[in-house]
Amino acid sequence: MLKDDVFIPLLQEKNVFFKTISASKGLTANAIKETEDPAEVKVYKIEKDSTFSQMFNKPNAEIKKLYFTWSQAKDFVEKNFNWLRWDKHLTLLLIEHEGHFIVICIYSYSGGSKLDAIFHKLESDHVCSAGNHRFVIPL
Repeated sequence: MLKDDVFIPLLQEKNVFFKTISASKGLTANAIKETEDPAEVKVYKIEKDSTFSQMFNKPNAEIKKLYFTWSQAKDFVEKNFNWLRWDKHLTLLLIEHEGHFIVICIYSYSGGSKLDAIFHKLESDHVCSAGNHRFVIPL
């Protein structure tokens, strides 16, 4: 389990891109293995306009500490629906799929009654606007 003093430098030095908004809320996603406890989860607000590559300008070995499995991402969305952004704002989750890092951009519309997702490679030049989007990471 990562603590903030270890985790924040993995994102960016001096926490330039993210601000914690879910401290001590008890958010979890299912465990990777049945013998493990559920993964603790934190939600961050994006504080600076940036691409995914800029947010995660780290070697793959360090990025691997920040991603969900597909099952965990799905579990988080199902159990923590109230932490998802509404009305065209994104909630982002990082997963690994077939050796590639993928950012899942979840958004709701129709007043929150419908969900959809867009998938981007980590190398995408898509820019996330500051203040409007959230990023969710297992600890």
